[in-house]
Amino acid sequence: MDVDVAAMEHVRSMADLRCHTRAHVAKAFCNDDIDEIDMARMAAMHAYGYAKLSSFVSLAQDPSQLLVSDGDARAKAIAQRAKELHTYTVPKVAAWSTSRIDGVLARGSDPEDSKLREWVNGIPTKETEVLFLGGNLEDYRTGSQPNPYRIYRPGTNQEAQSRRYPPLSECASALLGAGQ
Repeated sequence: MDVDVAAMEHVRSMADLRCHTRAHVAKAFCNDDIDEIDMARMAAMHAYGYAKLSSFVSLAQDPSQLLVSDGDARAKAIAQRAKELHTYTVPKVAAWSTSRIDGVLARGSDPEDSKLREWVNGIPTKETEVLFLGGNLEDYRTGSQPNPYRIYRPGTNQEAQSRRYPPLSECASALLGAGQ
């Protein structure tokens, strides 16, 4: 994660997001009434699996760790089926780690916040998941490489099977850049 992003740069980025984003993203995150605790709740719900209409994108700091994921078959499937892995260097302010989500939810007063915190704290840290919030992930791509963890099974209908999972653009299995 790039820690040297100025606050004004992020404000400009979010303003650009408001202008060029899809309607569901604008509705969810371009509302001045939504605060950081609400965003943490939405991030926790994304991590919980409610990601279809989420404005977050899942990234992994170490994609090899997705292969040893104990509880998430989707994480393993992404690691084994993605043709390429992309490297991104994203602003720290737009990255939501499980520890950040937990810390923000700790300030919440809704009874459901404690349940969300239990879930977030139950995510294995070895998965190294970080959620990116923004409509411009491609702007932060710094590299791509063939996926060394891909398992191709000749004679199977692997391409059709992989369509059951979101495409990489929706659920990116990626390395975060060196500026972590």
